[in-house]
Amino acid sequence: MEHRNRGRSRPGVAGVVLYCLLTASAQGTPYFVATNGLDNGANSGLSWASPYLTISNAVAHATNPGDEVNVSNGTYIISDTIVIANAITVQSTNGYPFTIVTASATSNRCFAVSNANAILRGFTITGANCGVRPSGGLYYNGCGVYLSGGLVTNCLIRNNIGINSYGVGSFM
Repeated sequence: MEHRNRGRSRPGVAGVVLYCLLTASAQGTPYFVATNGLDNGANSGLSWASPYLTISNAVAHATNPGDEVNVSNGTYIISDTIVIANAITVQSTNGYPFTIVTASATSNRCFAVSNANAILRGFTITGANCGVRPSGGLYYNGCGVYLSGGLVTNCLIRNNIGINSYGVGSFM
């Protein structure tokens, strides 16, 4: 007996195609940061041959879900909090023993992560001071990392200082 499928698509194939389209993860744009990079517009930050100098500049460009900020080995001294408010990944290339983010004397907090799908991975985070903000007032919580959304993984958070603070290293 011959089975004819008149004018109908095969539900199995259509279902598989739809499933693949819906579950495929969007490939984001990779951005690159290195201690020999430039933030003055001369570098695009889109390759290791043309990296940005600062993590904050790469994070400012990584605005689409799935974008990645890849940070090379080195010590990065920051003067302002790096705010991760988009669904991006900020990661070191070789892990926390080799990639250090330290706050300068004028920075009170290293990272603030607020997006539920953001990931911060593989840094030593140090030197933050939850004292008086340059603009006045106090930072009370999360000197190294203030986490209100997202994930912090494989990071070493140490040697941060807090005055009247909760979660001097991190606060969730």
